[in-house]
Amino acid sequence: MFRNYFIVNSLPTLTLSQKPEITFLELMRLFKMNLSASELQKTKDIRLFIDLQNVLKILKKEPLDIRGNFTEKELDEAIMHQIHLPKYLLDFLEREESPVDKFYEVMSAYFQEEIKSQTGFFQKYVKFEQELRLTLTAIRCKKNQRDISQELSSEDPTDFFVHEIFSQKDQETVEFSEPYHSLASKLKEAEGNPFLQKKILMQFRFDQIEEMVEGDLFSIDYLLAYMIQLILVEDWNFLNKEQGHTTLNQIVKEAL
Repeated sequence: MFRNYFIVNSLPTLTLSQKPEITFLELMRLFKMNLSASELQKTKDIRLFIDLQNVLKILKKEPLDIRGNFTEKELDEAIMHQIHLPKYLLDFLEREESPVDKFYEVMSAYFQEEIKSQTGFFQKYVKFEQELRLTLTAIRCKKNQRDISQELSSEDPTDFFVHEIFSQKDQETVEFSEPYHSLASKLKEAEGNPFLQKKILMQFRFDQIEEMVEGDLFSIDYLLAYMIQLILVEDWNFLNKEQGHTTLNQIVKEAL
């Protein structure tokens, strides 16, 4: 707890629209110097999300996000030797001839696995990301007149949130509970302006994560939330109006 107190007091305040005074790599160095082995493992568990996205980037021959646990070379070796990566990912890469097209199955497995195995803030965060992904997928399906049940075929049908979306598959629109109802309304109001939609989505994520650890200032959960928020702030500052041509479909893919 004393180490966490020191770290928290040394961290600059994060505001989504302002350039951060600390970089993600600097934060990781601070964590490595001050967190216990078990606490560091939690940061690695969260960065697995980035690692999975980086595997997809390798398949698509796109630049990797350097904030994952592995470099591109390390990821290549991990895939080749089938080590250090989740079994569901390695099994998927073994059986799929066109893995890019169905990589959503890997992310579905990630969410289901982590929700079952994690506790506390991390479990709440992963559940939130899963529900956000499902919300965006449902919005995209209705917009493009696609079958929701096919798009979400890899999801757990017994999950309450999944069931709620499935139950509305034949309706013209999907009604969501809060906070996703408000998000869907804002995204609809910004329809035709994908750059604004992307900013709305980032702000939503930032605010929801902050609420998850409110009043828990010196815990490891607070530091994990700070790490995720810093990623969002850095991403926000990478945005520019030239990226405003992004379609809703691409926004959904980037949210996975």
